[in-house]
Amino acid sequence: MEFQRAFSPARAIDSTWRALKAYPSPLLVGGLLLVFLGGEVWVNLDPAVEIPSAGEWGTWFHDWTVELATPRALLIALATGLLRCLVLIGVADVMEGALSRGTPRVAQVFAARGRYWNMLQAVLLQALLGLVGSAPLVAVGWLSRVSQPADLDPVGGALPIVGFVAVLTYLLVVLYVALGVSLMTEAVAVEGLGARAALTRSWTLVRGHRAQLIGYHIFLWLFALAGVLLFCVGVYLTTAIVQLALFESYLRLVRSSEEQVGWQRAG
Repeated sequence: MEFQRAFSPARAIDSTWRALKAYPSPLLVGGLLLVFLGGEVWVNLDPAVEIPSAGEWGTWFHDWTVELATPRALLIALATGLLRCLVLIGVADVMEGALSRGTPRVAQVFAARGRYWNMLQAVLLQALLGLVGSAPLVAVGWLSRVSQPADLDPVGGALPIVGFVAVLTYLLVVLYVALGVSLMTEAVAVEGLGARAALTRSWTLVRGHRAQLIGYHIFLWLFALAGVLLFCVGVYLTTAIVQLALFESYLRLVRSSEEQVGWQRAG
């Protein structure tokens, strides 16, 4: 299936929902585990949270990264990250079994299928790229904390605006790279590739489709947000569907037409 159709968010959600109704236990267990292990779409509904102004963005980013770097947060991130690597592999297998009208079982969610080391490497490589991408922002944030306002803004108000524009431009570059490597874990889980091969595979598949992929993720985020309307707890179901839909789209994209014969209707 071509990229445009495979990563049509409405089609992916419809197909995932039909698979979930046919095989609720393994897909729901896998989807919810990904939600609680850190793969969820977070929605902040607290009106007290303030967006930093152009002159405060550096301090805000510094404080945010310091909070994430506490020993407790790092320990929790390590434990959940190790388990999530396993579940990612299992969910891909369960979703393919559901689409092919097989007999997926809950136990498959925890089956590594010899791909755990590759998945761990891919996740670490993604994390390393994220750290490298955020390092300049952390450095600027630290500089804004330790320097006097007069040192940072000798021209009287112009530097914060220039800095904000520079950061925005830099974030666009980071977004471009992030989209290019965003399918790495799916490539490992579905196709069994190594970390470097998965990076190349992801970059190749995404080439020319970044704008659509942004729209795809925005649509899925809005769909997850809609779960709040279902007495708030519905957000867990909608977010689990979002996690499953990512694998559904990837499977539709990389499996050949011959391999998809007999699969559930694509929607």
